[in-house]
Amino acid sequence: MIPKVKDKPKIVIAGPGAGKTHDMVNRIIEAMPDLKPNRILAAITFTNSATDSIREKLKNLVQIPPNVFVGTTYSFYNKFIFLPFASLFNYVADDKCFLELDIRKIVDKILKGNQNPKLRNFMRKKILIKLLNEGKVPFEQIASISAKLIENTKVREVVSNRIQFLFNDEFQDTDTTQFKVFRAIIKAKKTKIYAVGDPEQYILGYTYDTRNIKKPLFQNIPINKSLSCSEDLRIKENKRACDKLVDFTNNFHSSLDQISKVGHIENTGVFFIEDTNLGAIISKYINKSQIFIDSDKDSKRLFLGYANKTYNGFIEKYRLTQISNDNKRQKSIIKESLELMSTMTQLSHSKLKDKLHIDEIRYRKMGIQILKAIRSGNIKNVSELAFFLKKELGFEIKNGDVNLENKLEGLIKLLRNKYNGIQGNNYYSSIHKAKGLEAECVLVVSKSQNELNKWIETDFNKRYEDKTDTCRIGYVGFTRAKKILCIGCQKTLDKLTKQKLTDLNVKFL
Repeated sequence: MIPKVKDKPKIVIAGPGAGKTHDMVNRIIEAMPDLKPNRILAAITFTNSATDSIREKLKNLVQIPPNVFVGTTYSFYNKFIFLPFASLFNYVADDKCFLELDIRKIVDKILKGNQNPKLRNFMRKKILIKLLNEGKVPFEQIASISAKLIENTKVREVVSNRIQFLFNDEFQDTDTTQFKVFRAIIKAKKTKIYAVGDPEQYILGYTYDTRNIKKPLFQNIPINKSLSCSEDLRIKENKRACDKLVDFTNNFHSSLDQISKVGHIENTGVFFIEDTNLGAIISKYINKSQIFIDSDKDSKRLFLGYANKTYNGFIEKYRLTQISNDNKRQKSIIKESLELMSTMTQLSHSKLKDKLHIDEIRYRKMGIQILKAIRSGNIKNVSELAFFLKKELGFEIKNGDVNLENKLEGLIKLLRNKYNGIQGNNYYSSIHKAKGLEAECVLVVSKSQNELNKWIETDFNKRYEDKTDTCRIGYVGFTRAKKILCIGCQKTLDKLTKQKLTDLNVKFL
């Protein structure tokens, strides 16, 4: 009989540069001596790069036991809830294939622009039921089906009996659906729970709209809602940024005042570039930051905007390399190629090999054939990929409404960067994909004065009421910098906004 846990869940609020991952790794190591051989310690986070980081830090300090699971949130749901129970409870067919599908686009194609909410919702449910009955699981459904499954008392008991410790990284990104799983495990009182995050870095509110789920107010997002029934801990140190930058970003955090452990560094600070032409903004930013780039060959510049395309016209001129928290890890290019084949045919890797009667070596050679075709220019879009697979490899294509453009585009960029030998210290990203990144010098450019004013809003009530996360998007962008933060705006500022920047000790260039 597994005894009930008496301790409250530990929720740690820690801002940018606080060493959240390092702290969590230490707590995992502290828990290992108490881990029972028949139970699991699970450490979960939201990205593959963060998963790799936790696993590497653990490997460098201890030998990881077989009953320690480190993975993404979705891989956790899949391993411990979805795969064991989804077919058993008739949510999906036995033979499963996971797909990257945007059901909204399928509905758009069928209804041809009809925006009737009831009709769209009906079509969405009908398509989803058909897919699941065929064993085709859109990735987004893993969490929602897991949340329904764990409502079952027996499922909850089995899962909780297995999980002795649950460590949850980036807890601010847990949405209301995922929180149902977290809350059910708490309710079972068999698992010790530690979660760490930063409410001010919650910028994923837009994902609720894409899944037809009601978006909570900022004060009701899971991390904030959990604080009242948990042991509330704070890490106030910032080991990333110098004192001037930390003093600036503290103006925007509604629940934490950080202290810079880096301290004072000469020639650092926050600067606003008084120009609306993006080319001129970039030029002044490069000149201002050059002192730190020259002093250390490993120093990086980061160019951030709301959209990836912000710096499109300047990629070649300044040799900008696209980077994001998603691709910090070393990707296997062949693996990405094989994923494309699996998605195009709507078959799992094992089913594909079985159908073609080939072994792993021959399967990987097919992935290499696709890569060669992309490099030679024979595959530039999904249509050309489908033609190649059918003609050259003899595949039966079922791509239909599968959204492959982004995946193929990512692979093309990956190949281009690898074989063109792109090097240098200038990187660009959207702010949404910049969480976890850092650089000595950062430029954050707003599209409009209104956007900039939301970024620098110091009234916490207004920040709470921000339903589009714009205030917090600015905060995430600002807190990537270690020494120099430059801010630009592609529209002219009025006196009121300039005065607000001055009051925040921002210097004008």
